[in-house]
Amino acid sequence: MKRKTVCIDLDATLARYDRWRGVEHIGDPIPGAQAFVAAVNEFADVVIFTTRMNAEVNSSHSVCDLGQRIHDWLASHKFPSVGIWCGQGKPLAAAYVDDRAVICRPMRDDVYDYDRALAEVRALCSGQPLGGQGTYSDGKSGDDDEGDLRLQVANYGDDVRIDFGKPVAWLGFPKDQAIQFAMLILKHAGVQIQCQR
Repeated sequence: MKRKTVCIDLDATLARYDRWRGVEHIGDPIPGAQAFVAAVNEFADVVIFTTRMNAEVNSSHSVCDLGQRIHDWLASHKFPSVGIWCGQGKPLAAAYVDDRAVICRPMRDDVYDYDRALAEVRALCSGQPLGGQGTYSDGKSGDDDEGDLRLQVANYGDDVRIDFGKPVAWLGFPKDQAIQFAMLILKHAGVQIQCQR
């Protein structure tokens, strides 16, 4: 059976990113990034799909130069050998892994999936992502806390998996975020519920 392709973003997905500093700068690997890519690479062909390769955005550099910078970064940080997308448009893939992704599956979920997707798109555009893949920075324990906890809730067969992306000692939410988080868990557990606020 032919292996499928999985596209993975670079900045803020594999490499630390706080702001654009030019093509010469790629942040340090996020802890666990190498192991994640290696694990995906065991069952699928991994392709790095990043706007860093966009010649229009980075017009002062050739596509070869942009690709070489990414290749060198991956190799210097001991990532497995993977592809780097340098074509036009979006590559054909079974999955896209990205820090700014919004899931919308109305045919598999229900029509209300559009409402959730719309809320996440609005939140991302306003810089305050919340929801299934959200940032819950109100739960910081103090100024030295990293905060900005990224949550991913998904259904894995009979299990509901909550991926925090980092070690977590405790969670604290404002009431509206706590309700949203609880509803997300219930949704992935297969519970149909309407919440009146």
